[in-house]
Amino acid sequence: MRRTLVFPFTAIVGQERAKLALILNAINPLIGGVLLRGDRGTGKSTMVRAFAQVLPEIEVVADCPFNCNPYNVNEMCDSCYERYMRGEKLPIEKRRMKVVELPLNATIDRVVGTLDIRRAIKEGIKALEPGILAEANRNILYIDEVNLLDDYIVDVLLDAAAFGWNIVEREGISVKHPSRFILVGSMNPEEGELRPQILDRFGLVVEVEAITDPDLRCEIVKRVEEFHCDPESFVKKYEHEEVRLRERIRRAREIVSKVAMEDELVKLVAKVCVELHVSTHRAEIITVKCAKALAAFDGRTRVELSDVKKALELVLPHRLKKSPFDESQEVRELLESLDIKFRKNQYRGQYEKFRVDRQSTSHHSQGRGEWSVSLGELLRQHHPVMVITTMPFYRDIPTPPQYHAPLDRIFKVRKDFDITSNIYPRIKQQRVGSRVGHRASRRSYIKKVGGKMGVYITYMVPKDVKKVDDIAVDATIRAAVLRMIGWKVKAPPIKVSDEDIRERVRRRPVSHLIILILDSSGSMAALRRIELAKGILWNLAKRAYIDKDYVSLIVFRRNHAKILVEPTRNYKRVMLELERVPTGGKTPLSHALLEAYRLIKREKIKNKDLQVSLIIVTDGKANVPLNPSGSIEEEIRRLGTAIRKLGVRSLIVDTRLPFEVNLALDYMNELVEALNARCVRVPVIGA
Repeated sequence: MRRTLVFPFTAIVGQERAKLALILNAINPLIGGVLLRGDRGTGKSTMVRAFAQVLPEIEVVADCPFNCNPYNVNEMCDSCYERYMRGEKLPIEKRRMKVVELPLNATIDRVVGTLDIRRAIKEGIKALEPGILAEANRNILYIDEVNLLDDYIVDVLLDAAAFGWNIVEREGISVKHPSRFILVGSMNPEEGELRPQILDRFGLVVEVEAITDPDLRCEIVKRVEEFHCDPESFVKKYEHEEVRLRERIRRAREIVSKVAMEDELVKLVAKVCVELHVSTHRAEIITVKCAKALAAFDGRTRVELSDVKKALELVLPHRLKKSPFDESQEVRELLESLDIKFRKNQYRGQYEKFRVDRQSTSHHSQGRGEWSVSLGELLRQHHPVMVITTMPFYRDIPTPPQYHAPLDRIFKVRKDFDITSNIYPRIKQQRVGSRVGHRASRRSYIKKVGGKMGVYITYMVPKDVKKVDDIAVDATIRAAVLRMIGWKVKAPPIKVSDEDIRERVRRRPVSHLIILILDSSGSMAALRRIELAKGILWNLAKRAYIDKDYVSLIVFRRNHAKILVEPTRNYKRVMLELERVPTGGKTPLSHALLEAYRLIKREKIKNKDLQVSLIIVTDGKANVPLNPSGSIEEEIRRLGTAIRKLGVRSLIVDTRLPFEVNLALDYMNELVEALNARCVRVPVIGA
């Protein structure tokens, strides 16, 4: 059979940090894997598949489904260990390492393994049917779009990656087998972020960005075209480089356990992590492993300062971010500020004194216009997370003629104005029904029968056996055994009839979509109410990040409404769009309701179990009908009723001033009634 040709790893243009991160994990898989973050089409998947071609061959036990190491008893399954201890000679063969891909729709049975139903029925014994974790042992486990994978499965994968073992205790089976693999994940932040707890479990995280150099982009096109036209010649062209890199990795794997690192360098790593307020000890542990792998890759048995700095650049970035709303901190720039002084055999890390020019103030006017700051203070000064504005609001209310600001003015976001605690509980009340949840979880779940998505939690007797597509194997076999106990004639080990069939009941997370609708018309510029409105939605998006909800943003102004952000978990994008939204023009409220209705219908078709909440921040002064000759009131009632019938929970944030209630063009009451919405008034601050 002809081998499928893969684009050579050494032919990939650029992305040096990503390639180095993969190589370091190949040298020492205990680094914990690598997560490649980047937009679509930046070569993440190509890089991972090509990487397998430069890895050395490994020796495995030929007849073992777990690819056990024949020379290390600590990396053997129970069966191989027993054979080894009996003095049996284990059959050995060499195999190329391969990429084992985990599909997004993989069930927990497929991942960890399950009961081998064929052997159970034919032989009447309990045996394990190996899963993906068995196949991935001593190979590469690749998860594309890892941020879309069920959290429960991600936790299982990361536990196996951290401990090197897969323990299967399910359906009456108790088996343990080695599962040491190079974990590689890729994700597009546009599709949503990973939980911080999961992100921290990845040893290294690299941002894979599109190359901006035109010459390099041209070179990428040329190489891809050359590969597609004549793949055999192209692969042969880079064969020498591939072999050289493969040999270099092989040598590094042999000596990495012998690499030494002086205590003072370890202390330096710990000191940097403390100064940068890194909250996990995993950072220091992985940095040390990474630095040793770097030294081994260079053929050295002693770690140098340059290895530590490179390792910190790969290990720290994702551990400095607290949420997608925090501004990223460039680790390389921070490390360059370190002034490491060597004294004999001792390293004393001292931070460079930054001279900061500052105008004299009442408390800094004693002849000192500059001073030294620590690295932690440098972060706070040069990498602010957010700026809080505290200017008084609604004071000295101007007369009505002064209300309207110029068209297309961009107002800031009042991030300090947070009434989320008053709003969020009202939209997150769960419906009574088949939904279940955990006190320790922020997510809601639903019990489903049929289909193979979700975690198997129990079973039931099906109403129609012919329609069952998700058999509960353990319960079915138990039912068959119980029925056969009274048989007096000789029978097969297990004979399953229709009456024994049991169907699985699975727990599946319920997605929640929050549609934020912002009124950015000219009337919202009065008294800068738009700043409060943006601040409310900004904080709602921040809270949605905590609960892993999907968020969409619709803005209406002038003569139309527009979906600025389609449903996403990329909360940073929502924040950026809020900051860029201009204010001015008319108030096409009906258009916004129509866009919301279309969006909800579309998303409900994709996921019928989707929960949708609608939050509208407006003053209700609609003045643009859908039909030039139509009635705005009738449009609002009709569209609001249609949205309500889709099972949407709605909440309206009323930004009207007290004296604006029930004025002309005020459709707030009609909007609340049609949507059956709850209404929250914006408090008047400083009045």
